[in-house]
Amino acid sequence: MDHPLLVSVIVPTYNREQVLCDTLAYLLELDYPRWELIVVDQTPIHEPKTADYLHELEQAGKIRYFKLEKPNLPGARNYGCLQARGEIVLYVDDDIIPSSRLIQAHACAYQNREVGSVAGRITLPNMDETALPTRPVGVFTYRGGAVRNYESLVPQEVDFAPGGNMSFRRDLLIRAGGFSPYFIGNALGEETDLGLRFKRILHKKIVFVPEAHLVHLAVKGGGSENRTNRYNHRYFFHAHHNFTLITFKHFQIHQFVGNLLFRAATLGWKKCDAMLPVLFILATLRAICLSSWLYTLTARRFRRQRI
Repeated sequence: MDHPLLVSVIVPTYNREQVLCDTLAYLLELDYPRWELIVVDQTPIHEPKTADYLHELEQAGKIRYFKLEKPNLPGARNYGCLQARGEIVLYVDDDIIPSSRLIQAHACAYQNREVGSVAGRITLPNMDETALPTRPVGVFTYRGGAVRNYESLVPQEVDFAPGGNMSFRRDLLIRAGGFSPYFIGNALGEETDLGLRFKRILHKKIVFVPEAHLVHLAVKGGGSENRTNRYNHRYFFHAHHNFTLITFKHFQIHQFVGNLLFRAATLGWKKCDAMLPVLFILATLRAICLSSWLYTLTARRFRRQRI
């Protein structure tokens, strides 16, 4: 690249200690001519060793460090975007091992002016590379919900990018309204909503670039998992609420009803848990009321949220 784009790598973090330090150390080893590393920390109190390391990096000018009082993943992403100096903002998780060309692969994709966002490849440690999925990547349907498959090796256009490895043209992300704060719990589905909104409003491509690769360590505790334990009643309520919100916002009414019927048949009622139907109905009603309220504020605000 003759004139490399300035890239702001943003790491939202919550209740991570040594793995956060390791992630930042890996990122700081990356070789790209123009970039900055932004840490948006939502942790109330760090262990002394972690706090000292973050302070040392900040004082040395290796990171730009921001502290937020209230944990909220979409809010942390939006805050990082507003603080960024780069033309491109690249979001990664706080428990990763990046490939050596992670930043460069993201930046190179933007040589195509039709590209507004890039989805990077995500694999788990010791993943069997001989059994990779052949299905489409990053697709959302009103029946099946989000189909991810971001471990694929096949470049393609997608509907949305994965939260742990995604980048945007900063000006377009702001124009699209950023990440919605109305996704509750661990904000499951926030990147899906943004992707659908991004393509509808801006008519720009979101492309999957396998070369922009990182390994997600999926460390238990901290991150979004610590805000809501998975597969309990609360997680079920949050997950169904968020996907109902997506469907109600982005699809026709008959598709929305089809989504409800599909989720009713597949969301674990076979466990014979008497609470699940109640939670299902409550989550549906809450999402519908929220979407309707947003719409009545004005169609413009509903369709084009602002950071």
